[in-house]
Amino acid sequence: LKEGFLVIKPNSSDNNLFFSWGILITVFLIMWAINALMPMHRDDYGYALIYGTRDRLASWHDVFKSLYIHYFEHGGRMVAYFVLDSFLFIGKQWFNPFNSLCFVSLIILIHWHAMQKITWRFNPYILLYITMFLWLGLPHFAEVNVWMSGAVGYLLTSVVILTFLLPYHFALLKKPIIKDGIISIVGMFLCGIAAGWSIENTAAATTFGVILL
Repeated sequence: LKEGFLVIKPNSSDNNLFFSWGILITVFLIMWAINALMPMHRDDYGYALIYGTRDRLASWHDVFKSLYIHYFEHGGRMVAYFVLDSFLFIGKQWFNPFNSLCFVSLIILIHWHAMQKITWRFNPYILLYITMFLWLGLPHFAEVNVWMSGAVGYLLTSVVILTFLLPYHFALLKKPIIKDGIISIVGMFLCGIAAGWSIENTAAATTFGVILL
């Protein structure tokens, strides 16, 4: 209170919160626009069919049938290709916001691991650094982050793996984020299957990392 007037100074913490979420929302909208502009391409057309046939995916039964055939005749990557086949069945327009959210989630997960703290009050400068290096540092940005068949194989699985590693990382820091119990055991077991059923090289690196932790 100064000379009869109430003076309110802006809270830097509130400014950082506003700035941080502004960055994330902006990145989400930009990625959504880029995804919307990206047409189906190459492998997308093949995976829009029941694997090994010329029949288009027309039901959820077809999705699981295609995955079953693919597993025995080609290879794993079931988590990635389940998501891919699902969106090829229901429509790419639903994939666009989903994939944009995956990219934002990757930024958030890197922030949590790097800052060693799970919080929704982000450091906006760290977010900018992460976003900049993801944009400039990832090889073939569109191929691994925007193209449907590539994004589910690399972007989505990176999100799954970094999520799976969070409890291990924070247990190592003496900051456990889950409690011991049957639910935790079953949950981590299922998450481990999802993380391991991703891409061959990342699955091996994740397994090795967990063993070290």
